[in-house]
This record gives sequence, C-alpha cells and structure tokens, in this order.
Amino acid sequence: MGEYGDGFYLEAFWELSTERQIGFTLGPIPVSAIRRYHGAEGMSYAMMSLFLEVIRALDETYREWGESERKKANKRKQPEETGESTK
Repeated sequence: MGEYGDGFYLEAFWELSTERQIGFTLGPIPVSAIRRYHGAEGMSYAMMSLFLEVIRALDETYREWGESERKKANKRKQPEETGESTK
C-alpha cells in the first residue's frame, strides 16, 4: 500500500471513524475528514487517491459489518417484544 504500511491505514481508519455521523445506521466517514487527516499527516498529493480509496474500502466493510450486526440484534429482540418464546 505505497510507502505507508497496513498499520498506518488501520490507525487512520479508527481515528477517522470518530468523525462519522451515527443515527439509526452508521454513516460514512466524511470525505472532508479524510482530506484533513491526509493533510495533517503531510502525505504527498499523489498519495491522496490511494489514501481515500483505502479508507473508503475499510469504511464500507465496517459499515456492512455494522449493519449485519444491527440486523442480528433486531432479530434477537423480536421474540421478546412480541412476548413469544425464543425456543
């Protein structure tokens, strides 16, 4: 992944995750936050497209996982809400 290792991208992703909107679902990390992080790290302009691509890919995967977990949790709650047995 260019001159930066996997650890750099993962650390950046988790830091940038604090910038997302959270409502009923996880919102994407704003591009403006990704660009600010890129600039603050002093990366070259040429690295911007790769950095954006990697962070967006990580974000998409994380959001898909989050949605899957939310659906599982809702399925577990449904029997309780209707008074039905979970057996």
